[in-house]
Amino acid sequence: LFLYLRGRRMEMITPKDATWNERLKRLPLLVCFAFLYFCMAAAPLRISAYTAAAEALAESVPVSSLPKIAALWATVAVGFGGFLLAAIGDWYKSKIKARDGPDKLVTTGPFRYLRHPNYTGEMIGWTCACLILPILQACSYNAVTTTVRPIVPWLAYSLVGWFGICIPTLGKEATGGLEKKHKERYGGTPEYEKWIKTSWSGPML
Repeated sequence: LFLYLRGRRMEMITPKDATWNERLKRLPLLVCFAFLYFCMAAAPLRISAYTAAAEALAESVPVSSLPKIAALWATVAVGFGGFLLAAIGDWYKSKIKARDGPDKLVTTGPFRYLRHPNYTGEMIGWTCACLILPILQACSYNAVTTTVRPIVPWLAYSLVGWFGICIPTLGKEATGGLEKKHKERYGGTPEYEKWIKTSWSGPML
């Protein structure tokens, strides 16, 4: 739902007319992104299913200790907070640019200390959902079984999805690319220079 709403918002802000040939040229890229999102969505769910089944078959084994439960819920809470930050960042930026114009440099609200709260929030959310949570669940699964072989492929898929979206896409193309655009457009202005000194770009390559 989060990704769908973001996509719809971007379409409304920057509508583009593309021919069928232009759309077909983007098809390989779209397929790659679809695969990465599949990895990030399906893999953690499969690992959760394997872990729940294993724990159900080993009810006599005290695997659900308080530290493990606390770690799982903390990861879920931080991940939800990351996606919430991303959603608020998108909403706030759209609101300010709709009011003050598309060329307005947004330096208030969640952008005061985070220059790209939407991208940073997404990276936090995907890291929790596709990296930390699967690893914690794999540890729980290993505690009640003799092998983790059934979930190793899914764990690998989850890591591939996380890396593909968070590192080259969000960390380099999105955050790094927007940093360069901001510098080209606003570099040298007092507002931009002050903002750069008192804010963080978030993880960036």
